[in-house]
Amino acid sequence: SKSVRKLTVPVQIGKNKYNIVIHVVKAEIPLLISKDTMKKLDMKLNFSTDTAVIGNNEEVKLHLDTTVFH
Repeated sequence: SKSVRKLTVPVQIGKNKYNIVIHVVKAEIPLLISKDTMKKLDMKLNFSTDTAVIGNNEEVKLHLDTTVFH
């Protein structure tokens, strides 16, 4: 889908706060973080434990939004 709006929003991931740029699209999808953004956050994903380690070795739990994906 084509972006209909671009916003900068504050987010908190674990204990860290960031400002990220998001593109709003006309689709029923959750907020997705791009691979480029994950690289900038030095994020490492572990799908076997559903966790991510971010920059300063803080581990956060990943959540799956099952309302969209079947």
